[in-house]
Amino acid sequence: MKKTIILILTFALVLAVFAGCSQKTDNVTNPSDNSSADVNSFKTIGDIINSGIESIQSANTDKYYIYVFQIDQVYYRAIANLTPELSQSLFDLDFDDENYDKKLNDIISPLTIDKLENLNDTVIPQEELDKLVGKTGEDLLNDGWSSGMGYNLDTMEFWLNKGAFEYTVVFDGKLENSDDFNEEEAIKPLVIKSVTLNGIGDATNVE
Repeated sequence: MKKTIILILTFALVLAVFAGCSQKTDNVTNPSDNSSADVNSFKTIGDIINSGIESIQSANTDKYYIYVFQIDQVYYRAIANLTPELSQSLFDLDFDDENYDKKLNDIISPLTIDKLENLNDTVIPQEELDKLVGKTGEDLLNDGWSSGMGYNLDTMEFWLNKGAFEYTVVFDGKLENSDDFNEEEAIKPLVIKSVTLNGIGDATNVE
């Protein structure tokens, strides 16, 4: 039986881009549309939280805590360095603990933001995406693109990541799925028909 793997993205996130070993939490909620918030005033993760802006994605590694949020249709990524002790404290948290949110906030709120990025600045313009038509999947992979969260072999659509965003890449040709189907190997010889922005991808991947 042919398998079709399709990522269902939250429609609000897709539109919002333009009107945009780790422990990870994706909070796909309706982000605060707090257009009056002064992003430049955020010095700690707690400053963001106290402004009422919820994360749409967050993650911690052994080095960083990453807090991705949205203000007025713009995606931002705040990165704070972690000490080994704080990193271990985050990994030790129990998701099933009824006080999990409070314990998490107690740890992350004091963290100093070392880097605050406007992710919308990294979106590839459509005119640049159009220049990819005629290239191959291997060309994309060699340029740092990676497999995303799904594909549809009926339409030959593949969701591929580049930076913090995910793009829909349509290839020419036809592929049959199998138990040993390898997405990246399969697309290498295929020719690109179109590339369009899909929405926010894994914005917590900073390494």
